[in-house]
Amino acid sequence: MRVVLSFPLLSTLLRVSATKHSFTTMNDSRSFIGPIGAPFGFRVDGEFTLKILDFEVGQGKGQKSSSNEIDELYPGLLLMRFETTSDFAEYADMILDDQSICSFSQFLKDGEDNALKEEDSEDCKPFIVNETEAALYIPMKKAEAKCFSHNFGRFEVGQYFLMYQLCPPDSKSVIPKNVRSKIELDFTFKNYDRFGNTSYLTAGEMPLPHIFLYFSISYCILTFFWIQNSKAVMSGKEGWFDGGEKPTVHAIHHLMSLVLVLKTLSTFFESVRYHFIRVNGHAELWSFAYYFFTFLRGTFLFTVLLLLGSGWSLYKPFLNPKEKIIIFVVLILQSINNIALIVLNSETEGERFYNDWSATLHLFDILCCFAVLLPIVWQINALEEAGDCDKDGESARTLAKLHLFRSFYLLVIGYIYFSRVAIFLFASTLNYKLTWMRYCFTEVATLAFYITIGMKFRPKTENLYAEVFKDDNEYGDNATIPSIEIEMMPDEI
Repeated sequence: MRVVLSFPLLSTLLRVSATKHSFTTMNDSRSFIGPIGAPFGFRVDGEFTLKILDFEVGQGKGQKSSSNEIDELYPGLLLMRFETTSDFAEYADMILDDQSICSFSQFLKDGEDNALKEEDSEDCKPFIVNETEAALYIPMKKAEAKCFSHNFGRFEVGQYFLMYQLCPPDSKSVIPKNVRSKIELDFTFKNYDRFGNTSYLTAGEMPLPHIFLYFSISYCILTFFWIQNSKAVMSGKEGWFDGGEKPTVHAIHHLMSLVLVLKTLSTFFESVRYHFIRVNGHAELWSFAYYFFTFLRGTFLFTVLLLLGSGWSLYKPFLNPKEKIIIFVVLILQSINNIALIVLNSETEGERFYNDWSATLHLFDILCCFAVLLPIVWQINALEEAGDCDKDGESARTLAKLHLFRSFYLLVIGYIYFSRVAIFLFASTLNYKLTWMRYCFTEVATLAFYITIGMKFRPKTENLYAEVFKDDNEYGDNATIPSIEIEMMPDEI
């Protein structure tokens, strides 16, 4: 299951910046590489073009070898159709576990490994097509043609994965460990929409420019209501979402406003980015704007969640040393995470750097998510300890706060599980025409998460500041902050 979880996760995290790809690997010891580039869903008349710029199989550091053992190998490229991403993941696992399995064995049995002996030409040659297997094959051993192209007919539509493999001459042979491959490819995926316009987006992602635009408008409306409510409260009026007379706006509410603005901008630029990818096949400038605002939004979002979990601004005007360290660590992890995103954006799936940095991205993303939970857990423990020491008149207030932070903890846990695990398992089972649903469901969950957090921590009527000592040094790391004078009724939580 090593591919099943990691591949759909990265496919969602690294939304395409282009469908015109280049793939380069040097001195590569892998006998199977796949997928090369992101999977692509072809509609009727969709077109796939591949150019072989350089290819060599040899021994050691890309040097040719006269060894018969290496000469008997069959290298080839295969573009094969799978119903879902999980189907491909299972297929790839099977080949990685048993190298005697050849992905294009059906072509070798028919003696088609020598079918492309054509002189170089500016015109692209057709692939070898196996209609039964829904696969396109390029034999690399003796092929002299450098460009290949294929248009997909009515019965060929579907989601295709490009892979490279070195096959042994028979099932009893093994691939020598000293074999190295050198590959340089350029390839382009293309579709046509219902109006006949060229679209470089996969079939399942063609609605995404409009979907992200609608969500950016939704976030803009949410931002407007949040900021206007905060302005009304600051001017001494009643809050829109609170029936009291004098709600209080704290510093954390301004940071929450900034997160909403950044989320609106990042979603809008993602819509623009997908539009230009659809039209041109690439969107470097808009991708830069999207990643820039995504970096800022992610950094501020994690910071706001950490501050809310610690009770800063709402319940105390300072952070203890442990909370400061956690925030500092999360900011570092977020920086590394975004560096990994930038590196991966410049690489193609299947390249060695891509695999290394994808593991880094996955690791630091999970670490950031769990780091957010620590201040919430500390706050819950502190409230439980304070509840044991409360007098009869103060226990209700402590219980109200404890209920708030427990619900906040469950909310964050639920969002992390949905956005980091459940949505990717769901995406791996989607048909190629419905891959847009994973992005739509993610944005719906994120919008609901923002609204729920905003309602729980909106400006309140009560004086939310507790009686705290001015000197933070009077509290040890494990001390309980006596913030039990807050009057917050349970029905308002």
